[in-house]
Amino acid sequence: MLIDFDTFGEKSWGGTDLAKYDYNTELSYAPAGSGRFVGLEGTSAVGVGWFGPMVLGSVNDISTDIIPAETPISKIQIRFEYYVGEPLLPGTVLYVKYPDGVEKAYDFATDETGKWCTFSAPLSDLTDKTTYGEFATIFSHSAAWNINNAEAVNVIRFYADNLRLYVEE
Repeated sequence: MLIDFDTFGEKSWGGTDLAKYDYNTELSYAPAGSGRFVGLEGTSAVGVGWFGPMVLGSVNDISTDIIPAETPISKIQIRFEYYVGEPLLPGTVLYVKYPDGVEKAYDFATDETGKWCTFSAPLSDLTDKTTYGEFATIFSHSAAWNINNAEAVNVIRFYADNLRLYVEE
């Protein structure tokens, strides 16, 4: 687990004049649930290329005692839970940054709202390293998400928790 917000990890900074980024207890539309998670609420503007962001601090260092150094990057995924409170319109993109400075854009338009879902992507999207041992040497203690939509104004109610690495069997 990289960040679960209950026992490890914290929000660092984020938000804009268009968006509020905070813990669920401080947000207006956060879904009910147990535990602490982060969220982003607001209304995007057309052409705003960086809505959010949601910068996470104190990312847990996953040692090679947990994930063996020889594990191929191709067998590791980055995962997190997310909740969308309003439909995300066509053109919506979610940027995932981890380690700090390396990002990948994912098409994130969805009308699936009102439930927690799992996001999963190959860790190889975020690094050119071939083994976990190589990747662990560039480990960064921060990660981030941000959302944009260059095509339409979008009400954003996005919440996330439990950022982790998953090793395929």
